[in-house]
Amino acid sequence: MSMIKSQCSPEQAIEFLSNEIKKKNCERCPNKNECLRLSLNKTNEDLQTLVSLSLARGKISVLDVPSSLTSKCTKVTVLINSINNLSKQFNEYSKMLSGINEGRILVAEQIFGVSQILKALAEEVNLNITFDITKEKQIVEELLYNQILCSEAVIYFKNQVLKSATLIIRKNDANRKEVSQIVSKILGCKMEVENISPAEKSGYSVVNLKMSVPYDIVFGSAGVTKNGSKASGDTHSVMRICDDKILMALCDGMGSGDNALKTSSLALGLIENFYKAGFETSLILSNVNKLIAMKGEENFSALDVCVFDLRQSVCDLIKLGSPIGFLKRKNETIIIDAGALPLGILEEVKPSTSSFALNEEDMIILLTDGVLDAFSNFEELKSFINDTQISNPQVFAEMIINQALLKCKSYSPDDMTVLIGKVWKKI
Repeated sequence: MSMIKSQCSPEQAIEFLSNEIKKKNCERCPNKNECLRLSLNKTNEDLQTLVSLSLARGKISVLDVPSSLTSKCTKVTVLINSINNLSKQFNEYSKMLSGINEGRILVAEQIFGVSQILKALAEEVNLNITFDITKEKQIVEELLYNQILCSEAVIYFKNQVLKSATLIIRKNDANRKEVSQIVSKILGCKMEVENISPAEKSGYSVVNLKMSVPYDIVFGSAGVTKNGSKASGDTHSVMRICDDKILMALCDGMGSGDNALKTSSLALGLIENFYKAGFETSLILSNVNKLIAMKGEENFSALDVCVFDLRQSVCDLIKLGSPIGFLKRKNETIIIDAGALPLGILEEVKPSTSSFALNEEDMIILLTDGVLDAFSNFEELKSFINDTQISNPQVFAEMIINQALLKCKSYSPDDMTVLIGKVWKKI
């Protein structure tokens, strides 16, 4: 990438700084002849060793100066100060340059993400749009037969795939349940009213219908704060990304209290905004990881991101530094493996990903490590979940937290949070 400024290698930096030290301190020294002519190689070696130590440790002292240099140098203290000052300036410059480059890479990745969104939008615009005049007439006639006055109906297809239906209906009839029933029967799929708005024609309304998704998700959450802490470092979110996709996420900031809360809230807020914008998951995690790492603080976040596809009844689960999760079915409970290192530790994130086909009544159970640590092992928690037959996810989440507290004798050594998503069939 042409925007990225190159940095010299450690060997080049040491050689450059050593030469600068000689120019600054040795040009007018009376012992210059002895150091830089008679013992040039040894002097260069000693200076480079000192510069290397100063770059690595931040500074050097007189104890680090070899005897071969102190025996002939009359300005050892001045030399040490000069090396420390130049090394400090160089480290600050390198850090600044690294930050600039990271920022440019981050912007470039976001621009790439925007380009992908625009590309998808262009492909969407280029799809063939068709209408079904025969079915449109059938809808108008069937509605009229049921005493619902419809002046116009438009059935909207993209590449032969039904997308929506728009009806101009008498205002008094717009909310009648027969509208969606008749449209569903004629189109051969379940349709539901998306919105109703006033029409330009006086006394009429515009009724927009869309294809119903066959599944939906209900959620439950429960948690307790670490004893002695004012705020929990655990945060969670449930958000509808689009008509047929829902995001469920749980984030555990390192430690507890306000600092952990800020870290987890930052990570979760960024993830929500990127998903709303339409970015791909891999790009979202990479960007969020870089933004957290660029803070320059040891603030790490364990993360679970679960995306439910309500049309296919499938969920994709992404784990980063988080403990195990569970998929509870009617007659069994499956352990979902723990994730990789948390956000903010490494430059490149390597999440653990898995996909599951969900049946009606299945539950995805996410939890923070405070809950898991309360039980003696994974199997004990798995057995409790498997043996508990509760259909309400909110009640179930509270029961898991209560059981964890019971194991800890009502003393919570860490923040505890449980988040559950349960599938149910609408049609």
